[in-house]
This record gives sequence, C-alpha cells and structure tokens, in this order.
Amino acid sequence: MSQVWKPQPYQVDALKFLIKQPGGGLLLDPGMGKTSTTLAGITFLRNGLHVNRVLIIAPIRPMYQVWPQEIKKWTDFNHLSYTILHGDDKDAALNRISDIYLINPEGLKWFFQNDGLKKIGADMLVIDESTKFKDASTARFKLLKPHLPHFKRRLILTGEPIPNGYMDLFGQMYVADCGASLGRFITHFRAQFFYQEGFGGYSYTLREGADVEIQNRIKPRVMRLAAEDHLDMPELIFNDIEVELPPEARKIYKEFEDDFLAEVGDQTIVSLSAAAKGSKCRQVANGGVYDENHITHHIHDVKTAALVDLVEQLQGQPLFVLYEFQHDLERIKRVFPNTPCLTGMSGAKLDATLTQFNRGELPVLLGHPASAGHGLNLQEACHTVCYYGIGWDYDLYAQSYKRVWRQGQKHSRVIIHRIIANATLDRKAARVLKEKYTTQAEFLSAVKEPL
Repeated sequence: MSQVWKPQPYQVDALKFLIKQPGGGLLLDPGMGKTSTTLAGITFLRNGLHVNRVLIIAPIRPMYQVWPQEIKKWTDFNHLSYTILHGDDKDAALNRISDIYLINPEGLKWFFQNDGLKKIGADMLVIDESTKFKDASTARFKLLKPHLPHFKRRLILTGEPIPNGYMDLFGQMYVADCGASLGRFITHFRAQFFYQEGFGGYSYTLREGADVEIQNRIKPRVMRLAAEDHLDMPELIFNDIEVELPPEARKIYKEFEDDFLAEVGDQTIVSLSAAAKGSKCRQVANGGVYDENHITHHIHDVKTAALVDLVEQLQGQPLFVLYEFQHDLERIKRVFPNTPCLTGMSGAKLDATLTQFNRGELPVLLGHPASAGHGLNLQEACHTVCYYGIGWDYDLYAQSYKRVWRQGQKHSRVIIHRIIANATLDRKAARVLKEKYTTQAEFLSAVKEPL
C-alpha cells in the first residue's frame, strides 16, 4: 500500500535547496531519504513547468530497485511514470514516453550513440552516487561532459563526495555546474590547488590553504546533511580481529615484498610491478594468491578460522560478511557452503534473500563492497558487519557498512569487525582508510549548511 510522504524537517530544507539551486549537490548520508526528497523536487519542478523529463544515472541496483520502489511507495509520486534504459528491450524503451528515465553509467555509450537525449527530451539530470563521475579522465565522464549544457537543471547525490581526497571533487562539481565553481579544466584545477611530487611527478598533494578555498567555492552549490545531526543513529564501533600468518605464509609474503616473486608450492609466481606486488601481498595476507593464469593457490586459513570463531560467538545473530578477492569467497564457502552471496544476484532471488536476512533467518550473508555498496537495506535484523579483507577504496568501504549502520537500525550499537593480518599491508590499508575518513569528515563539516 502506498503511503503519504511526510518529510522530516531536514528533508524540507533539502527540498528547498534542490528547487532553488539549478546546478548543485545534495550530500546526504545513506538512509536519509535522498531518493524521496529528489522525487519531491522533481514533482514540484514538473508541476511548475520548470522541467519536462528527467534522466537519472544510477548504479544497477538503485536503478532497478530503489528508484522504482520509492516511486511506488509514496502516493505523492505514484503519478510519475518511469522507464529503465537497460536490458534486452532498451532500444524499444528509448522510444517510450515517460516522466523519468533511469540508466546506469555503463549504458551511456549506447545511449548517446543512439541519440538518446534527443529521443527522450530530458532537461533535468540527476546523478545518483556521483562519485562514479569523480574522475574526469574516465570514458563515462567524457561521454557525458559535452551534453551537460543541454540540461536546465543538474543535481548530484552522494554521501561520500571525496573518498580519496579533494581531487575527487572536480568531476562531480563539473557535472553539477559545468565548471562554475572549480573551473572548466582538470589541468587548471590541479595546477591551482595541488603540487606534484613522487616518482615522475604523478602524485598530487593539496597546497596549503587550498582545502579552505575549495570549500568556499563549492559551499553555495552543495548542501550537507549528516545522519548524526538529524537521526537517532546507533553507536558505531570498529573492532580489529588480529591474526598471525603461519610461518610458510609469512615466508611467501616476505618473498613477494622483497623480491617481487615467490615460490608457492611447486610454482614461481611473479609480480611485474609495485602495484602487482601490493596486490599479491594483500592476497597472501587473506589466504590465497593468483598466478599469471589467474589460477588460485591456497596458502592459509587463519582468516577463515577467525571468521568461523566470530560466527560461533554470534550464536545465529545475522552477520554481513564482505570479502575482497574471489579466492576469499571460495575459502569462506568451504566452511559455510550454503551461505548466499549477493554478488551477481538479482531479481526475485535477490529480493527473497534480502527478506530472509532482514527477518533474521540467515546467520551469514556474503557480499563484495563493489556490488553491495549501494541500494541495499540490511539494518532490520543485522547489526554486525565483518570485513574478511579490506582494500584502499574508502567509498566502497564506507558505503558497504552503511547498509547496516543507517536509519531504521533497531540496535543501540553497530559493530564493524575487520580481520587484520599483523605485519602486512592490512595495517597500511586500515591506516589509509582512516586518513581518508578524516579528510572527508573535515570537508563535510566545512561545507555543512548552518542549522
């Protein structure tokens, strides 16, 4: 049954901002109702004849689930028709007349090659999870860039705008304001606010005082709303479960670290670059490693054993487990063979699995941060998350645990367990994630609208 949309006071503020600002961003934490707020804005603008049709670019799962579900959920938005531009009938869908068109970033090449913008007549653009466009050198950004002036209104949505630092802002803000705040060229942005260092000068470091200037430039165009300021959020606790590598695993790890190659069983596995070496070391820390043919070589099970201990301690309480490499999943499935994994799951099977988990009927649910970071609500029964391995990407990391730490969580605490192999890159990854969190938290605090 549809229900009347009754916005929270902060949503009313966000709605007013959306209507007033033709090119800007709503920086709302997950669970704060950014989808329904945006639909309210679209409804207001269409009723006032300020916009005609809307193109929404979103990741796959929000595109198929979140936006359609929110349209159906509220009587205020039931009148909005929508078309999903994805799948086998996308060519036919391009010729349908709708109020809203939904597409994922990977579909933009097809969309523009088929003159999609002219066919659908959209004059408002919404980017859901705008960090997908943070890198101005990507194909998706270059495909979208020349078409941005076509839209009378552009809105970006994200709760994690700078997961890797201030360089992430250029692409997103360009989508919102076509360069009005941070300039039209990434090269000029880099030269003005960063200096180059490191081998070959490919590392960019923020100049002193540049953070404040960037904040001041974009603050009029964005609205930051933090969950902690407006919602009764549970306490968030991080707990590192430390494990020690067995002697043979330590030997292999050290060989990769020192010599870029290691003897694994009867095979020599070579890492051809510093980046490849880092990946090999992180794989070994987790328990396995790929050779040049992408064949998995098992090394140890200490992280798997730690996960088994945690599951036993929880005594059937739901646990959301994030793995890093495919061979991690293989080891986990050996000890929990009937445990469902969200990766690649869709449709009725996905809906049924999520329903079971949210009812507390599944003690363990598996997922990868890249596929479980958007569009999932896992907070109804679960209040415990475990990272079997952690990577460098703060956006994927934060978005995935925020599937549980969000509005509607009934427990007073959400606990994030991280299985860390001592004296490995796990420690460095944890430190880097903390540094990225601090940078983003300071930025979000600086651009926050006064209450």
